[in-house]
Amino acid sequence: MRTTNVSDEELLSLLQNVLGDERRCVARMLAYLAEVEERRLDLRMACSSLHDFCIRKLGLSDDQACRRIVVARLGRRFPQLLDAIAEGRMHLSNVHQLRGCFTAQNVDELIAFASGKTRAQIDHLIATLAPKPDVPDSIALVPAQTSLQSASDATRAPNVACSSPSTPIGAQLTPLSPARFKVMLTVSAEQHAKLERARGLLRPVNPNGDLAVVIERGLDALLEDLEKQKLGKVARPRASKGTADPADVTRETLREVHERDGGQCTYVSDDGERCPAHEWLELDHRRPRALGGRGDAENVRLMCRLHNRLLAEETFGRAHIEDKIHPHQRGYAAPENAASQAQSITACPAEQAAQEQTQTQTEAQTQTQAGALTQMQAGALTQMQAGAQVRDPRSQDGAVDEPRAPRQIVHAALVGLGFRARDVDRALAALPFAVWSQPIESVLRDALRVLA
Repeated sequence: MRTTNVSDEELLSLLQNVLGDERRCVARMLAYLAEVEERRLDLRMACSSLHDFCIRKLGLSDDQACRRIVVARLGRRFPQLLDAIAEGRMHLSNVHQLRGCFTAQNVDELIAFASGKTRAQIDHLIATLAPKPDVPDSIALVPAQTSLQSASDATRAPNVACSSPSTPIGAQLTPLSPARFKVMLTVSAEQHAKLERARGLLRPVNPNGDLAVVIERGLDALLEDLEKQKLGKVARPRASKGTADPADVTRETLREVHERDGGQCTYVSDDGERCPAHEWLELDHRRPRALGGRGDAENVRLMCRLHNRLLAEETFGRAHIEDKIHPHQRGYAAPENAASQAQSITACPAEQAAQEQTQTQTEAQTQTQAGALTQMQAGALTQMQAGAQVRDPRSQDGAVDEPRAPRQIVHAALVGLGFRARDVDRALAALPFAVWSQPIESVLRDALRVLA
C-alpha cells in the first residue's frame, strides 16, 4: 500500500477515518463474541471453551483472547461500554484495566471519568474506588526469588535465579529441546523441606540428588493415587458387584469408559470435529438418569464440563439448568465482578443498591418462569418415545423388565426435571382421564402446563 502520493492533510484525514473504522469494528467484534458465547456456538463447534474458540477458530493469541473475552462479557452486561469503545471514549486496555470496578450504579460515571485517561491515572481511580489498607511499617532484607533447577552434576546445588519483584509469581515451563523442558517455580519453606527430605531418602537410587528424579517419582505416586480415585484404575481389576441404583457408575465401568474414550471429551460438532479437552472431564449419561438412563458403559461417556452442561440444557432447557446450578458452579456464565462492592463515584445510598438488587433478582425469576415451560417441553420430549420400554430402576441384573406404565414414566421424568414428587402427583391427578390414551409426549406436555 503506497502512501507517498497523498498530501499531509489527506494522510491525517485518512488516518482518523481508519482509526474510527477500527474502533467500530472492535466494538462489533466484542458484541459478536459475547453473542457467540450466549448462543453456545463455541461449544457446538467442538471447542472446550470460548478461549479455545478464540485461539483455534479465530487465530487470536492467548493474551488477545483473554482481553477480548473479559471485555466482551462486560459489554454484554453494560452495553454502554461497547458504545464508548466504538466512539473512541474507551478502548480495550482501559476497560480491561477497570474490569473489577464496573457496577450498574457507576458504569456511566466510570466511562466519563476514564475517557482520555492514562494507565497511571486509571490506577489512581481504581485506588479511589477500592482503596487498600496501608502497608505496615517494616524494614527487612528482601531475598532473591529462588527457582529450583535440577542438575545432573553432584556438586551443583539448586541454583538461585533472580527476578524483579514485579514479576508474577508462578510456575514457568520453557521447552529447551523437543524432549527437554526447563521448569521454574517458587515454593514455600515447607515445600522446600519436603523436596530436600525426599531427595535425601532417594539418595541410594539417586546419588546425584537430581531434582528431576525426585519430582518424577513424586508425580508417579501422585498419578497412581489420582487415577485410582478419578479413573477407577487399580493394579488388579475385579468385576464390580453392582450398585443399588442402576444409574450409578461402577468403578469397572469408569475404567472401561475412560479407556474407550481416551480420556478426552467425546462431544462432536456437526462437521465431525471432536472436542480436544482432556481436563474438567465428567461422566455424561446419553439417556439422562432422570429419564431412566442406566450407568452402564453403553450409556455413559466422557464430556468436558461445558459440553456436559450444553447437552443438559438441550435436554431439560437452559432456564431449568441455570435455576438448578448453584451460583458458584455456573462455570459457563461470565464471572461475577470481583469488585462488585466498589462504591459509585457519587456514593449511592445503600437502600438504593438493595432495591436495585431485589429488582434484578425479581426480573431474572420472571424471565426464568416465562421460558421454563417451553424449554423443558422441548428438552424432555427429545429423550422420550411413546411406547418405549423403560428399565425398572429396581432391577439389579441389567435386564429389561416389563414396560412401566405411562404414568410411572411421566412421573419419573418430571421428578427428574426437579419437580417435587407430591406436586407431580397433584398435577397428574388433575389431568383428564382421556389424556392417558394419548402418546406419552402429549401427556408430559399437559402435565408441564399444569405444573407451570
